[in-house]
Amino acid sequence: MPGVLIMDQDGADSARKAKDVQSKAAKKGVEGNNLTNGVPSIPQLDGPSDVHDDSSLNALLQDSVGQVRIPDSLIESWKQLPPELQHYQESFRPLSTLIERVAQTCYNGLEQTIEAMAARSSSASGAPVVNGVGQNGIVNGVSQISKDDFVKRTMLMNFARDQRDKLIKLMVLTQWARQVGDVSKMVDITNWLFHQIRVHEEATEWIGRVKLNMLPLKQSNPDIQTALEVLTTGRASWMPHLNYLPPKPLTPEKLLKTIRSLNALLAIRLNLEEEQPKHFRYSHIANGRATWIVPGEFEVDLSIAEEKPESQFFFIDIRFPFDPAPEIPDNFRPQLENMVNFALETNGLVGCYDTLHDLILTHKITILKQQALELRTQKWGESIGVESVKRSLIVQYWMDLPGPKSWIEIGVASGRKKEGEPGWRERPIPQISMRWFRDGVEVHGLDLMKTMNTVHLSMEQTLNMIVKLHGLNLLRAIHDGLALKIDSTSTSVATLVQPKSRADSPAYKCQLGASGTAFTLAVDNVTGDLTIRPETALSSHFRQDINALKNRSADAPLIIRKLLQSDLQSNTEQLGERRGWEIIRNLNTNKDTISNVFSMPAGYFGVYSRPGWGEQWALAATYNSSAEKWWVVALAESGRSRIIRAASRFAGPSPHRLSIKNLDAIERRGTTLISFYATTYELRKYKISYSIRQDPMSAQSFFKSTDNHVALRIYTRDLLRLPKNRKAVAKNSIHLTHSGLEYRGEHAMHRIKGVVRASPDAGLAKLLRENNKDKDVAFHPRGAFAFLLRTPFGKGFRGLLRRRILYIERLRHVAETLKVEKFTCLKLSLAEVVFTYGDEITKSLRAAISFREDGPTHVELEPSNPHHRVQTLLSHTLSVAGPTSLTAVSTSGAQAWSNFGMFAFYLKATLPLLRAFNDIQSRGADEVRPQTRPPHIYVISLDRYQIAYSKPTVQFDVELAPRGDEILWKCQATKGTQGENNKLVDELKKLFAIGEMSNKSKAVVSGSQEKQWWPKNTGIVATNQGIATVILKVNDLVRSFAATASAAPPNPNNKSVGAKPQSIVKGEPPQKKIKQEKDVIELD
Repeated sequence: MPGVLIMDQDGADSARKAKDVQSKAAKKGVEGNNLTNGVPSIPQLDGPSDVHDDSSLNALLQDSVGQVRIPDSLIESWKQLPPELQHYQESFRPLSTLIERVAQTCYNGLEQTIEAMAARSSSASGAPVVNGVGQNGIVNGVSQISKDDFVKRTMLMNFARDQRDKLIKLMVLTQWARQVGDVSKMVDITNWLFHQIRVHEEATEWIGRVKLNMLPLKQSNPDIQTALEVLTTGRASWMPHLNYLPPKPLTPEKLLKTIRSLNALLAIRLNLEEEQPKHFRYSHIANGRATWIVPGEFEVDLSIAEEKPESQFFFIDIRFPFDPAPEIPDNFRPQLENMVNFALETNGLVGCYDTLHDLILTHKITILKQQALELRTQKWGESIGVESVKRSLIVQYWMDLPGPKSWIEIGVASGRKKEGEPGWRERPIPQISMRWFRDGVEVHGLDLMKTMNTVHLSMEQTLNMIVKLHGLNLLRAIHDGLALKIDSTSTSVATLVQPKSRADSPAYKCQLGASGTAFTLAVDNVTGDLTIRPETALSSHFRQDINALKNRSADAPLIIRKLLQSDLQSNTEQLGERRGWEIIRNLNTNKDTISNVFSMPAGYFGVYSRPGWGEQWALAATYNSSAEKWWVVALAESGRSRIIRAASRFAGPSPHRLSIKNLDAIERRGTTLISFYATTYELRKYKISYSIRQDPMSAQSFFKSTDNHVALRIYTRDLLRLPKNRKAVAKNSIHLTHSGLEYRGEHAMHRIKGVVRASPDAGLAKLLRENNKDKDVAFHPRGAFAFLLRTPFGKGFRGLLRRRILYIERLRHVAETLKVEKFTCLKLSLAEVVFTYGDEITKSLRAAISFREDGPTHVELEPSNPHHRVQTLLSHTLSVAGPTSLTAVSTSGAQAWSNFGMFAFYLKATLPLLRAFNDIQSRGADEVRPQTRPPHIYVISLDRYQIAYSKPTVQFDVELAPRGDEILWKCQATKGTQGENNKLVDELKKLFAIGEMSNKSKAVVSGSQEKQWWPKNTGIVATNQGIATVILKVNDLVRSFAATASAAPPNPNNKSVGAKPQSIVKGEPPQKKIKQEKDVIELD
């Protein structure tokens, strides 16, 4: 309950007494050391005190201050102690840590200062240094201190000053730390006071908020009695009635007259008396008002209230011909009317225009700001920032991009023109203007107001136009920096597509070479990120790199160039892997090596090989601004890796997209050069003249043609090493072209096509062309021939080429010999020749000759062939001087015979003789008696044979004795041969006619035997056909003598078989002679 205040008569004394009581109580509390939070506590009523209960305390107070009684609840609250203050010790740090850090900082600063001083140049005065201290002498009272010394001293003084400040602060903190208890209490009390202030502020705010929230709950207090009276009678009785007379209503005629009068007064005043601004002239007058129209801003209606010319105009209505047009609120319309009327009163029509013009400009900027804020909350999101500075609107776009920022500023320009410009003396008219800052730099030279429609306001459309211009500038910078080499034959594409309408966006289409991906670059209007279509793994990676750049205009072209080159390389390598190419990765290369080898800046390149190509040669492709270029490279070992030793370019960009067929053309041309380069190294080593011819051809024809158009020309005489007097099979030179590769297991083989021009021979050429069964050799009707070589990849083929030409010469000579000898050719190739031969008696004897590169030539004959007896000797004849021998003997002086010529000669010369040998051996082959057995025939050589009979013991030598062009055989008895009796000797003499040969007898013998044989010296000479008759007659003679001798009685005077017989002709025994001949082979 509230107490009753009774004024004491002794007011001053009572007040003084109460003050004394309070001071005593406080003093007593201090003496008792009852302090709480540093404040003396209130005396406890329940403890030992002078006041022992409530009654005594109330009595004491009543005695002091009068009839005042303290509530019991208040007394109870005094008994409770206040809560302890909250201690804030979480942010305390040890003083030692602070001292250590300050000391360490001082030491580090001292080191840095000393190093900085040492880095300064020495004293400019050039004074000597003694013990590390310069001598700063004084000359004529002036100190010789250089600028560097002054800087050093300044650095040292600055360091000392900074450290001194830090140490002073540390000293103050150290002194405070000595009174940590008091400082801690001061911190706690300060925090408590701040908390209490904050609580009081929050309480005040809460009370105000409660008061405002209570307003809706307040009940209304309507005047029900007055309301009922007005509703029933129409008036309130307590309100006074002034008895005013209402004006008479205007009739339509009077209204029309008044309006026409106003129209006339306005027309007279505006046309004759009122001076209107140039930019603010009335449009029309109607309905008692004049209308002024400012296009794109406002239409205002004004009228007059008096006829005086100096009377002011009054505001009637206003309309806004722009979109979105604002609606004037009811509470703002009176303010607008007063503002316009005040401007008309003070400045007339000029003031009205200025007021409304400024209002509309400001309102348009406000509309643009609202639209920008709506864009920020919709699809543009955090990509734009909106800020207002006075009457200007700043919209920043592409905020998430790194690097300098871009924004536009929309504000009101003064419209003031520079001196000298048209209309610079006229009154300036403010207009909305816009400035564009692209990457932090203001853009000049563009009419930016074309991007903004001030009649149909659209912030989104303005932003889209600005970002499209920005994107177009970025794409143009990429186009200029990319600098692709585009010409009439180039397949690269670099096109900047500019927008033709507001709805279009700029784009940049680029493609490197015909095989590169056609990328389309565009800029996202909202985020500003550069987009690359189509989306691939490579384009996605490079797109992220571009969008992370701070200066995309300068650095993006380099990354785009890398993207195009990398994409072209990736496409080529994918196609190469399908073709079977292998990418060589263990290459030890650097920028300098690439620049030196390929004669181009270091960039993207690839080195490719195929299984079987070896480790020394490969194909390489370089990718730059002019698309791909193809090279042949020579590799060399370098430790565990390989290096590029040399490179030679052979092809440029493909006019069409690369395919397997195009890669085949590239591989074909590359392997051609590899094969020829390896061979030219050998040709230079052996000093053989050569030349390489490459036909000039366009890229179109290069990738379409199946020919190489690369030829290696080798001079024949240097290649074959022929003597000066020896003619070569080929005239002048050999033209070699490469016709592809063959893969045999793990090895690749070159196929080299050579063309050799030889002397024409229609018959021989026809023979070779019709009977040639070798696919690697072809003959032309005019005498030229072509051949095919197969050589290991990357290896020279000089030796093989030389052997192949000699083989072809051998083949030509074989064909020529077959033609001359009139042999029938069945098969003709470098490896095998099959033909038939014979004479009038024996026809169609088949012979096959196999020419082996790694062994002797082999002759294969049928067992029934008479030459089967000398098959080994015939093979030896073809191989006696090597498989490529061109050794010849002359029979007529006009024909050069090779080994095959000798072989054919022996076939023809020995056929009748060997056929006779077969006849005499076939007779009596089944006889058991020795005297009827066939003789032994010994083949000494192809031109010498021996016939040995056992009963009687006699031997005959048959030897070839040619004379001129005629083939003659000489048959005679072997010297030292035993004769069984004189009758055989006589018969032989009769047959041989030894010593009786004369011109007459020769004619007789020749005439009787058709000149097939005739006696000569110690034997008989027979022609090629006559020798067979001679051998048969001798055999018949010996057989008949043996039969006669076997029928006669034995001779007791006969010697033993081992005794030396009497020889018919001089000579050695055939057995002993056979042993002395190295090349003799005994055949039974």
